[in-house]
Amino acid sequence: MGILNLEGHLQSINKKLETIVDSIETGSLKVFDSINKRMKSLEAERDAADDKLKAIDFEIAEIEKDRLSSEIMSQSYKAFRDIINKAKPDKLKELLYRIVEVVEWHQNKEDNSVGHCKI
Repeated sequence: MGILNLEGHLQSINKKLETIVDSIETGSLKVFDSINKRMKSLEAERDAADDKLKAIDFEIAEIEKDRLSSEIMSQSYKAFRDIINKAKPDKLKELLYRIVEVVEWHQNKEDNSVGHCKI
């Protein structure tokens, strides 16, 4: 069920509950057991629809958070790239010391000219 369908469903349930309560207040309904059962059923439906809406809202918030996070990372990378492209060698050296903690070279035991670097 989509958000609009759930919201419409919630409105419909709330309207039915109001109608039942109004009927009880005016005394036009005499079978209170069936009214009670129907109210409990509608309240359970309402709670389930409300829970689904909350779950969807949470998912939307998580997606939005991830989107913003990726946008921030992208902007940070672009700014960093611009700094590196424009920096003088002595400033680059200073910047690298601040960014890179350790550089490791793992040499292949069988072929000394092959290995991998871990930063």
